[in-house]
Amino acid sequence: MSNFDERILILTSTQKDSHSTSKLLTMTGLDPFICESFEHLLLNLAQGAGALLLAKEVLVDTNLGRLTQFLNHQDSWSELPVIILASAGDLVQGKAQTLQVLKTFRNITVLERPVRVATLTSILESSIANRKRQYEVRDLVKKLVEAQKVAEIAKEESDRANRTKSEFLANMSHEIRTPLGVILGFSDLALEETTTEEERKIYRSMIQRNGQMLLALINDVLDLSKVEAGQIETEDVETSIVDILQDVVTGFKSVAAAKDVIISLDVANPFPAKVMSDPNRIRQVFMNVIGNAVKFTRQGQISLKLWSTPIDEARSKIFLETTDTGLGISEQQQKKLFKPFSQADSSTTREFGGTGLGLVLSRQLATAMRGDFRLVKSVPGQGSTFEFSLEVNQVSVPEDIDFQLTLAKKNQDISGLRVLLVDDSSDNQLFISKILKMAGASVKTAKDGIEGVEKASNEQFDIVLMDLQMPRLDGNEATRRLRDQGYEKPIIALTANALKGDREKALESGFDGYITKPIQRNALFESLAKFL
Repeated sequence: MSNFDERILILTSTQKDSHSTSKLLTMTGLDPFICESFEHLLLNLAQGAGALLLAKEVLVDTNLGRLTQFLNHQDSWSELPVIILASAGDLVQGKAQTLQVLKTFRNITVLERPVRVATLTSILESSIANRKRQYEVRDLVKKLVEAQKVAEIAKEESDRANRTKSEFLANMSHEIRTPLGVILGFSDLALEETTTEEERKIYRSMIQRNGQMLLALINDVLDLSKVEAGQIETEDVETSIVDILQDVVTGFKSVAAAKDVIISLDVANPFPAKVMSDPNRIRQVFMNVIGNAVKFTRQGQISLKLWSTPIDEARSKIFLETTDTGLGISEQQQKKLFKPFSQADSSTTREFGGTGLGLVLSRQLATAMRGDFRLVKSVPGQGSTFEFSLEVNQVSVPEDIDFQLTLAKKNQDISGLRVLLVDDSSDNQLFISKILKMAGASVKTAKDGIEGVEKASNEQFDIVLMDLQMPRLDGNEATRRLRDQGYEKPIIALTANALKGDREKALESGFDGYITKPIQRNALFESLAKFL
């Protein structure tokens, strides 16, 4: 039992009496301990005891006062049993000293000597058992109090989590419905016969921009599920960090310019031109951190610094520091900055949109790429500085890179490419065929897997774009049949499935590549160009 000691401390007038008493108690299964002096008694009492067995003669005034003072400091819920062995004369005559002893102790039993062994044993066993029960009740009450505190804390955390998720879902609904409303609304306007061509051009631009916003939102939500399951995965392909960064910066320049915000980029030379890493994940982090800086900066500038430090001959650590002159983040807001379903400002009337997932995902992605994403500093009203780092394998030796020379990204040349597009959606067929033909490719279509297998087997194509979910025969089975027939041309999966394992399943089915819907023109061209 916690803090409970069953020892019976014995102090009588002579050592002979103490030893004989101890021997008798030991024979009955009790745990006696002989104290050689009153000081020895107090010392052992401080270490713990189940009961005291004292001769009345040892309780002279000085000792009585010291023992009383000691016992008065014990917990009120557990009084130490004190058994006093007194002579018949002490009890019958009612001496003042004996009365003082009786009045001093609250849990006292006085026995007349000589004491029957059975009586003494029974009293000691009962006293110790009762005190043991007191300790058990004490421990039980303590556990109940602790359990109640844990339950209250758990309830508070659960209530807080529910409130946070409710706020997140309400905000998510707003974030989804806003671009969706724009897309549907301006689609209707674009179809009106009275709409001019100039107006349609404006409407198409707005539809495209809001579609991109909606796609980014969906990607964040899908990645969040992977973050919570600890299933973020990355790949290593040859890529250029500078090309990715300049592409992202170029995409945000027009938005920043509309707010009179200048974006500057400084690449510290030498810098590895080519590295092995995950370009899609790097782009995602760049989009999140630069997009946040643009969103929360009303005026001034956003400064980007890119540099690398060698780890060894084959590996480097890449750093991107983003400094803005935006709103800044208070110390209280910084505590919620990297928590899922949380935002620095979660009020429904806040000025800025967003789901609050971008920074959480950025940190998780950075960790997956053996790096980090952190807030370096932030001052409310003055701006913030974030740092993103990742570890890469170098493909080329670091060199001096002229950022201006690499600013314009080359378009992938797919002219003359013969493409078979297998998709059951006529709208997707029209859209994908149109952008491929505009880029110089020739395109034939098939409405399901059966027709796709037939055309691929009987006609000459350079590449097959295969939807996964189709009637009659889906894309996975169609691809298996083609591979079983010895078909060797590249087959790229087209699918709206973007959850964990979908890409791996497609590659196991015999696909050479994997593109998620909605189809992004640049991503499609880049995938096709890999197989030219």
